[in-house]
Amino acid sequence: MPTLDYTELFTNIKTKFIHDIVLDEERKTVTFYIKLPRKPHICPKCGSVHTEVKGYYTRTIKLGTDVIPSFTKIQKIGKYNQRRYRCNSCGKTFNENNRFIDKHLQMSKAVIARMVYQLQGTHSYTDIANEVNVSVTTVIRTFNKTFNFGIPEYLPATLAIDEFRGNAGGHKFQVIITDPKARRVLDILPERSEVALYNYFTQFSEQKRSNVRYLVMDMSEFFRSKMRRLFPKATIIADRFHLVRLVGWGFENVRKREQKRLKNSGPYIKRSRKLCRKAFRTLSEGERIRLFEVLRNSDDLKKAYALKHYFEHLFAA
Repeated sequence: MPTLDYTELFTNIKTKFIHDIVLDEERKTVTFYIKLPRKPHICPKCGSVHTEVKGYYTRTIKLGTDVIPSFTKIQKIGKYNQRRYRCNSCGKTFNENNRFIDKHLQMSKAVIARMVYQLQGTHSYTDIANEVNVSVTTVIRTFNKTFNFGIPEYLPATLAIDEFRGNAGGHKFQVIITDPKARRVLDILPERSEVALYNYFTQFSEQKRSNVRYLVMDMSEFFRSKMRRLFPKATIIADRFHLVRLVGWGFENVRKREQKRLKNSGPYIKRSRKLCRKAFRTLSEGERIRLFEVLRNSDDLKKAYALKHYFEHLFAA
């Protein structure tokens, strides 16, 4: 299939409207020069069919990217020589109609359609932005305009809430709300603040919030204090992941302290970091012998490892 046929397929621009194609090898761009034939237009203000051409102006259109021989990726750009019409009856001026780009936009309809299609999959914002030659912010804005999930109709009996680092709306942390039993994401809040939490959960009636029996979250007092007021009847449970991580941090603090204190055995303890972090049940016979050699150098390290092993066994139950 000729290149122009591909262009018509992926841009909605008929080949007969493309008057020239220029390849810039240095900038890795291919530019399509577009001009539509003149045809009768109806004035959008008064409905008159008596119009005349007022002039032309060139619009730069983003047509996405493509792969051609000698290039891994090349940007496709449209230079659209668009007519302006004037109504002879009322004096209204307006652009000619076209099928491939909307008013005030640089992205073609085909690029927007491609973005929406990709957003329905597992592609990241960055990957989509690179593919269609737009900014990550543009992809996020398209997502927010296109997809509106709304709030859940109900709250489950067990509700989990946690924070994660992101960049939505200029905020460093966002909040994810899930149903841990159904393993389903209910919603994501753009910021971690008392106002955001209050405004979101007060959208649910007091009766719906009273149906929540358990709240699973980390041990942060920030979340606990806020959620106690919003869900006074729910029991707050510290989630397993944060408990396991806290135990690991505690053991690591002891290991580092003993490494500094014991001058002769310090380097040996330092090299055992990966070994000590592994669960005891997963160790081979040789690794267990090495572990015992490390632990016998410090009673505190031995006690810390015993507590770590106890909690791992408890959490695995």
